[in-house]
Amino acid sequence: MRVKAKSDSIKHLLIDKKMTNKELSKQIYVSHEYVNAIINGRVHTTYRTATLIALCLGREVSELFTEMEEEICLNK
Repeated sequence: MRVKAKSDSIKHLLIDKKMTNKELSKQIYVSHEYVNAIINGRVHTTYRTATLIALCLGREVSELFTEMEEEICLNK
């Protein structure tokens, strides 16, 4: 399942916690470029990564992310 960050929710939490994208990325073992892309809505991420971000920020996944409908492609 893929999820998309809700607009500005993660940004505001990082500011409140005085945490940078780089610090968050180190805690969840992904690149800071990837975290930046998630936060800015340029990429959708896995539910696992969303869960790690939510845990680090002390929130529920549903507060920070919305589920994306998966498209099924059938090749004929």
